[in-house]
Amino acid sequence: MQIFDLIPAYWLQQGLNGLALACLYVTLASAYALLQGITNRIILSFGDFATYGSFAAVYAALWTLLSGNEGIAVMAVALVAAMATAAALGSASHALVF
Repeated sequence: MQIFDLIPAYWLQQGLNGLALACLYVTLASAYALLQGITNRIILSFGDFATYGSFAAVYAALWTLLSGNEGIAVMAVALVAAMATAAALGSASHALVF
């Protein structure tokens, strides 16, 4: 089977997968550009906050899946976990620095 013999729905799905990832990258890049433009400093910890939130989302999703939940519940728990942990890390770093 050659790769070009696959049905068009496969290519549409792959395009949508890439578009979702591109939307995430655009959001992070624009936030980073705005932050750098306002402060006139290169802030390297911005990526660390995003990585910390993404790891929290993966662990929360895994925990939710292992507890027997599926579908939208997993995504909701992962989203809340990512936002909460990234916000907690941001608040803690703000309290320590300022």
